[in-house]
Amino acid sequence: MRKKVGICFSKELQGETPLSHIVGKLDVYIRLLKLMEVEGWDVYILTRKTYSGDGIFEGGWCFEEGGFKLVKDKLKMDVVYDRTGGIDFPISGDSLEVINEREFKVLAWDKWATFKAIGKYMPQTLLVEEKKDLAKVLPEIKSDTVVLKPVNGLKGIGIYIGPKEGATGFEFSKKYPRYVWPISKVMIKGVISYFSNSRDNKREVFS
Repeated sequence: MRKKVGICFSKELQGETPLSHIVGKLDVYIRLLKLMEVEGWDVYILTRKTYSGDGIFEGGWCFEEGGFKLVKDKLKMDVVYDRTGGIDFPISGDSLEVINEREFKVLAWDKWATFKAIGKYMPQTLLVEEKKDLAKVLPEIKSDTVVLKPVNGLKGIGIYIGPKEGATGFEFSKKYPRYVWPISKVMIKGVISYFSNSRDNKREVFS
């Protein structure tokens, strides 16, 4: 029996273009789908909104010879590559084999928990409980360009990267109002790349 593999997003199960929300990386996803097809697998784009548990999706989009076809049959998947946002999928304790397993996703979803777990490999980071606390944090920041990220969330949503003086005008996410502020030491093409060498570096929490 042919293996059923898929990539799971969070779209509604409708239409014939399941990757319409992908722009810059569309070619990458199509190439991945083709490579899976070459392996002799049945390949699908899936949505967590039709997942009923234990590897079963109530429909999806079959990928074949470079095109997509909407199917509403019950699909029992062998392996799924999770590209959903949030932590509603995969389900805790579920039997589905998932790439991007839940435990790692939950850790990545909470930036402050991530820093506490593997902070020695990350930029020194400050926790900003509320936007009004930015005034307390600003004196700690020595670089001209800064990064603000929601504590919770995935896929780069709600992030500020820009001049330090512009940070106070940035609107925090209403859904996830707590933010972390990695302290930059080296700027390379707009990306902060300072890594601390010790767990003993000072950590501060503002509340």
